[in-house]
Amino acid sequence: MGKDIRNPSQKCHGAKSANQFPVGEKLFRDIIGSIQDGITVLDRDLNISFVNPVIEQWYQNRMPLVGKKCYLAYQNRTEPCEGCPSLRTLNSNKKDIAIIPFPSPEKKHLWLEILTFPLLNSRSLQTTGILELARDITERREAEQSIHESEALFRSLTDTTSSGIFIYQGEKFCYVNPTMISLTGYSREELFAMNFWDIIHPAFRDLAKQRGLARQKNIPVLPRYELKIITKSGQERWADISMTLTQFHGKPAGLGTAFDISERKMLEEDLRSLSLFDELTGLYNRRGFFTLAEQQLKVADRMKREMFLLFIDFDGLKSINDTFGHNEGSQALIDTANIMRETFRESDILGRIGGDEFVVLAIESTDFDIVLFKKRLQNAANSFNSKGSRRFLISLSAGVARYAPDSHYSLKDLIAHADSLMYEEKRSKKKQDV
Repeated sequence: MGKDIRNPSQKCHGAKSANQFPVGEKLFRDIIGSIQDGITVLDRDLNISFVNPVIEQWYQNRMPLVGKKCYLAYQNRTEPCEGCPSLRTLNSNKKDIAIIPFPSPEKKHLWLEILTFPLLNSRSLQTTGILELARDITERREAEQSIHESEALFRSLTDTTSSGIFIYQGEKFCYVNPTMISLTGYSREELFAMNFWDIIHPAFRDLAKQRGLARQKNIPVLPRYELKIITKSGQERWADISMTLTQFHGKPAGLGTAFDISERKMLEEDLRSLSLFDELTGLYNRRGFFTLAEQQLKVADRMKREMFLLFIDFDGLKSINDTFGHNEGSQALIDTANIMRETFRESDILGRIGGDEFVVLAIESTDFDIVLFKKRLQNAANSFNSKGSRRFLISLSAGVARYAPDSHYSLKDLIAHADSLMYEEKRSKKKQDV
């Protein structure tokens, strides 16, 4: 339906109306002057017959505007713009809309949203011109662009990461990345048609369901665990799973990552058969750690993932042996191994490679921080000591070395560097004790 804009200069019928007209004209001008959107009135030939103060401010370097063609005054063109909403409104007698660039004098990239309405003659109801309403939507466009770029970045990251990423609501998948498709062997369409539990090995379904229900009820539960999945071909594969709650399309959902650790699990089985574990602590011994860690470094190179090696030395083991006996010294080493198991992830490789020397090889995660990595170990030791269950205190010195993919460092080089950093910390402790 068109806009009926009557000329305020026309004489009104009746003495009362004539007496009230100056007030009506002032009110009309006040309303037009207070509107923050740009207003333009065009005739049927697209000549500008009226602009409000906002338009005058926007195009002050092109004044006067009245009497000019709109495309010449606003866009500096000799012909109407392509997709001109005013022309479409003239042809259809209906409202139209368009988004156009705004040639700002400051040469900034600005955008206007243009709404066009047919102006109707109050008597004949014929279209006599066009009313254009223009709104600066630059901030909205920038926000939309920012959201679009964030979505594109997220999709780029999820499409290229070596971890499977999936989102599910209820028991149904609603998002899977290419790695998840590769890991399971199912297509995206097949996964969307399946229940989440269909890919979980039957031996692990109860565990996964119990943890999922606990999260929904806000019951604390470990976010990371290892389980088996069943691929489309029926193959069993091990996955390191991390789960958390999120929102997807405004509804609660589960967000998970799955990292294929089948090779590592197979190697662990081989190591067990070769008895490459430390008998006292149950951690990998030197041979076992080197065998598994060398393999993990190859995987890190292939997947372009950084790794970190933590070299840990037990402070004062000789003093414990001399004071309380070797049985207490052995217990101190067992306690240290247990502290390490509680501190680090199941996917990290833990080993005892010397009498009082321990190592941890860890894959970098998004929340990894070297200082926090060491502090987490120290806090665990302090927590153990605070219980007062032993006659001795556990004190550990540690150094952390970073392994970058394709750096060509050997495992021995990595250990030597972390060992050197550990001794710097040990010397610093001795200075503080003096």
